[in-house]
Amino acid sequence: MATRSGTSTELRLARFDALVAELAETVLPDNLDHLVHPHGIDLKPFEDRDGRMAHWRGILQRADLVWDGMGDDASRELMLRWFAHRVLGPAHVRLQLEPGPYRELVIHGMSQCLRQACVVSTPRFPFEWCIHRYDFRPLGLDAELVGAPLPLAQTFGFQQYAHRDPTLGASPREGDVVVDVGGCWGETAVWFAMNVGHGFVHTFEPSAANRHILQHNLDLNPAVASRVRVHEAPLSDRAGEEVWMPDAIAAGLQMGDPAFAPDDTGRHITDTLDRLVEAGEIPRVDFLKLDVEGAEARVLAGAVETIRRDHPRLALSVYHLDDDFVTIPEVVSRAGVDYRWHLQCSTMDVVDTVLFGVPTGH
Repeated sequence: MATRSGTSTELRLARFDALVAELAETVLPDNLDHLVHPHGIDLKPFEDRDGRMAHWRGILQRADLVWDGMGDDASRELMLRWFAHRVLGPAHVRLQLEPGPYRELVIHGMSQCLRQACVVSTPRFPFEWCIHRYDFRPLGLDAELVGAPLPLAQTFGFQQYAHRDPTLGASPREGDVVVDVGGCWGETAVWFAMNVGHGFVHTFEPSAANRHILQHNLDLNPAVASRVRVHEAPLSDRAGEEVWMPDAIAAGLQMGDPAFAPDDTGRHITDTLDRLVEAGEIPRVDFLKLDVEGAEARVLAGAVETIRRDHPRLALSVYHLDDDFVTIPEVVSRAGVDYRWHLQCSTMDVVDTVLFGVPTGH
């Protein structure tokens, strides 16, 4: 007789197989996200489909923890479509955002806010990822920032790090202490500070070049800057280890082995969230956001005691590594806190998919 978990897994895989078969017959010519991929994207070749199907089906089969913990049916459906997207590609699978409103906000909405183009020299970037200066008052927000249009639209328009369904409780609140890991150019730190009122934001960004822009964005918003502390150390599962990271103006920087560093720049000593909380440098954590280019599980491993103690709401990027839907909830489960999970996309692509965790009873 099949166990309840085994039956759930079989039903999930059957639903996935049927969905992929259905979507394979659909063609969506308006579904390519050129804002994420300005140079275009290779469509998934048909001849490799069986291999991709086997790979992603295997990961879905191991994703019992997150599937069983999903707090709403819409998130389960989106998860299946997300996996189908990895098999079939954007020409066949619509995720969550409709092309018209999405492009309207990112292109037209951001153009209303543009005040000065190309304020930072970024010769390697495509124009869509160049850094401009924006005033968000035309959109009803009292904020000025420099940054690229898509990340700014995601943060301030699509609420990338707060679930767009307010009834789910997966968002920062008045008075929260927020830990923002992967601060990049500071738009998330400013957005969090605007949303926590008298709370506080701890933002982590190791790259000095990125941190320079982050600080500039805080200087542009003095009303909230006093509620933000910038940390330089990269968070990981262990404190005191030397790592290397390119010192560049870029989203998507990754930690590496210092033995392979091209020079002496970009060397850092890791810290852990557990150590910072235990030492009193961060009093508590009410909301934890992680977007660190595949290091999310390591950062969470260094935050297990904090999660056990504080039961923070979580906003975790789950698109960097193929196993993210499996490994990230597994690490969180070590804290022994029961979370219900909710999924959200803030592009038309799988990029910038966030898994929100809300502790049950909160």
